[in-house]
Amino acid sequence: MKKQLLILLFSNTFATFSIVAVDTNTREVGSAGGSCIANSIIISDIHPGVGVIHTQSYWNQANQNYASDLMNQGFSPDEIMDLLEQNDIQNNPGIRQYGAADLYQENNYGYLYEYECMEIEDAIWYGDDNNSLGECGDAITSRTSSFTGVNCLDWKGHINGINYAIQGNILLNEAILTGIEDAFVNTNGNLDQKLMAALQGGKVPGADSRCLDEGISTLSAFIRVAKPYDDDDFYMDINVNSVIPYYNNTGEWLDPIDTLQTLYDNWYDYVFEYDIGDINQDNIINILDVVIVVNFIMGEHPLGIEYYLSDMNSDGIINIQDIILLINQILGT
Repeated sequence: MKKQLLILLFSNTFATFSIVAVDTNTREVGSAGGSCIANSIIISDIHPGVGVIHTQSYWNQANQNYASDLMNQGFSPDEIMDLLEQNDIQNNPGIRQYGAADLYQENNYGYLYEYECMEIEDAIWYGDDNNSLGECGDAITSRTSSFTGVNCLDWKGHINGINYAIQGNILLNEAILTGIEDAFVNTNGNLDQKLMAALQGGKVPGADSRCLDEGISTLSAFIRVAKPYDDDDFYMDINVNSVIPYYNNTGEWLDPIDTLQTLYDNWYDYVFEYDIGDINQDNIINILDVVIVVNFIMGEHPLGIEYYLSDMNSDGIINIQDIILLINQILGT
């Protein structure tokens, strides 16, 4: 009970480890994190088709609203970090921590037919059917940035990659962030799979050092991913608000990242709309799917969920074994 009271006393710090990331191919944006307080999902601000911002360490609603407005206005992650530092609502940016990632396209030419888009130099047509209109624009790139105030509690720091930003404070050590990065970078698959793996990469007892005595990484955890045209109902939005009720009922601590993993796996079992093997997502598993897997093995890069749907034996590798299993499934053997 005394430990729980101490956690509540520090609840307004919203210390955490978290990651924001984008996928320039699918234009998905995602957010994941955990903290040794309840409701860590409050740090997450998702803008479908645009980007993601995390506001953590002495979380303040006004600062988060300001950051959200800046992203809506088209400011870059670097600019958002600078403006948040310059305009902190309490004039105390040294206690704050932020991370942002976005999708950037220099020119968008609107909706055109494919042949019209191809007449524009360096333009890319993002449509699905050459007989209909599709979005036309320059190649989409990613931008990331983080800010860690000098007065955030140790261990504190951040890591920025090409399409991800990782940040944390009151951590056990730097290895928590590097573990998150290694798992994210080295996991094959779509954005949500990489984010879930990233959280597992940070799951060590006391990752948020306030949870060390309980032998768990955090008290809460979340993962969120939005498709480019989502509204407030995101493609994936899974949250473990707190494991304290479970402890109160059982006397045992359960790591929220493990609980989140279970909910995540259940999402694929009961919510995800395609079967393994339906690589082209036409709700029919046939020779067309085999051809796609062959192309992947020959060097074509799978996009988004295609990797998950192609990995028939779930070993993280697409190879001849997946083709054999796919053909057997088609033949009913």
